[in-house]
Amino acid sequence: MSQSFLPLLQDAVRDTRPEEPLAGHTTVRVGGPAAVMVFPSGGEELAAALRALAGPARGAEWAVLGGGANVFADSRGFHGVVISLSRWAWDFALEEGLLTVGGGVNMREVVLEAARRGWCGVDYMAVVPGTIGGAVCINAGTHSEGGFVADRFLWAETLSPDGRKHRYEAADMGFGYRSSRLLGQREIVTRAAFQLVRCEDVGKTPEGLIETFEGWMAARQRKFPMDLPNFGSTFRSPGAPHPPAGKLIDELGMKGLRVGGAQISERHANFIVNRGGASSGDILALMRRMRDAVRERYGVTLRPEVCYLANREEWERERDLFGKE
Repeated sequence: MSQSFLPLLQDAVRDTRPEEPLAGHTTVRVGGPAAVMVFPSGGEELAAALRALAGPARGAEWAVLGGGANVFADSRGFHGVVISLSRWAWDFALEEGLLTVGGGVNMREVVLEAARRGWCGVDYMAVVPGTIGGAVCINAGTHSEGGFVADRFLWAETLSPDGRKHRYEAADMGFGYRSSRLLGQREIVTRAAFQLVRCEDVGKTPEGLIETFEGWMAARQRKFPMDLPNFGSTFRSPGAPHPPAGKLIDELGMKGLRVGGAQISERHANFIVNRGGASSGDILALMRRMRDAVRERYGVTLRPEVCYLANREEWERERDLFGKE
């Protein structure tokens, strides 16, 4: 990307950083430098950045990054603009069970604050990493810890690539397993609303709920490799009648398999961990070995749950692994 675009973005967003290493902004700690990385503090700065990219900086490649979970970036870097939502100002309102929250706000912080005020219903947010906007796009959640975004979702506001505002009601979202109508689109969630329930109405207390959250986190520490950099689940579960992706990979004896600095976790077979110095190439090679082994043995083609942040030409080379954009 031409550095002539840099002043335009600096005018739009106060926190604008050229040649910012992406590894420091992903939970797996993999990724080269972005030509420019911007950190909007809220919807106004985000809209200004999008208008710059749609107008004077038209043609610049750009991508959005939330909390850095569920993604790894190309080690060669990204020659466009990365919009990070990780510096989003606290945007939280809760009145009589109606929760409205900014798209860049951390999910765990949201559910803890709601619990302190005596409201629950989005309990899974206590253990699922990431931001509200990303959670809405992928219908985040867990079966074991309280459900999914779709269960309590009311509406979302978004910005399109030209900076225009849109609003989607629950019926518009087309929620499915790890999906919604916004997944893979260029719209960015700036705010979302959820209907909560009083803790006392479902036999819970704020203190008990927070204790439960702590228990869930402890259980995840035991089950998943939380002590090493990772991006969460590598592949989506293929669905009935097949077992979960992790079980299929485990049955092939692939735990511990290593390519460079990337390794299939010895604790959970659907997790790839960074043992130190892992590159995006290491991760891609390991993902292909996992996918190909499962397909050869079981006739099931696993699809990634993790996203690959890369320049278009690099992404196109991996299209057969990631499928539709």
